[in-house]
Amino acid sequence: MRRDDTRSGSSRHVILRGRHVALAAAVLGLVTAARSTPEARQGQGAAPTLVPVAASSIAKFPDTYVGETVSMMAAVDRILSPTAFSVDQDKAHPAAAGTDVLVIVPTLQSPPPVDTYITVIGKVLRLDAVEIAKEAGGKNLNLSADIIAQYQGRPVLLATSVIDPKMDDLAKVPPPPMSPEEVAFSEVMKRVNAASGALRTALGESAADQVTPQTTALAAAFTDAEAFFKARGIAEAAGWAAEARAQAEAVQKAATSGSWETANTAATALTQYCQRCHAGYRVRMEDGTYRVKSDR
Repeated sequence: MRRDDTRSGSSRHVILRGRHVALAAAVLGLVTAARSTPEARQGQGAAPTLVPVAASSIAKFPDTYVGETVSMMAAVDRILSPTAFSVDQDKAHPAAAGTDVLVIVPTLQSPPPVDTYITVIGKVLRLDAVEIAKEAGGKNLNLSADIIAQYQGRPVLLATSVIDPKMDDLAKVPPPPMSPEEVAFSEVMKRVNAASGALRTALGESAADQVTPQTTALAAAFTDAEAFFKARGIAEAAGWAAEARAQAEAVQKAATSGSWETANTAATALTQYCQRCHAGYRVRMEDGTYRVKSDR
């Protein structure tokens, strides 16, 4: 029994030792990566990477991280302005005292809860109001003179994402509400989608009596789409809508005469005009909805 215990203990020792070696190797890899400067990595031809980092590391070793895009998890310390707050490591650890980092979020929609852990993604810079304003594309930073004086020259994080405990991104700018014309156009596109699907089914079944109502619906929808694009001065898309309407009419004519090959060819051309318009003038918003680009 004792031998078995000895062997069992030895096995556990080997397993634990293996885990420690793996952990040490992982830590060594992270340390090596962290100590490699952005300039050195660029010189090696490496692509920019998202560096995981602690707030205390940025505060203590700023030269290592300035210029880096990082992912930082830390506790919210203070809310300083509508677009700025400070974060710190766990205050229960004395070694982390005095290592707060200023986070500037030009697109911050609401302040993160104080004393909760969040994940912040952004670029590490030194606090220079002029340079940071340039980096932020001229957005209003809402930094008071007191904040600038307190953090002048220290590393700050110009953030593009602030993920709260609910996994909401507090820096995500919601798209503007659609205009009445855009709402109406969205309904037009829904009509096109529904009629196109039904038309494919009717063509597949060579059902002439089902083709006519779908091509009629498509012709009306493309007429509305053409008017929408003309009102916006988007001549190319207006032309594609007119061509799609002509193809819908060609499908109906061919199906009525029983020329199914011609009808399918026209239906394919109709789909291609839709695809061109989507590729050129449809843009997907962050909330998953689609809008029309004014130009390309």
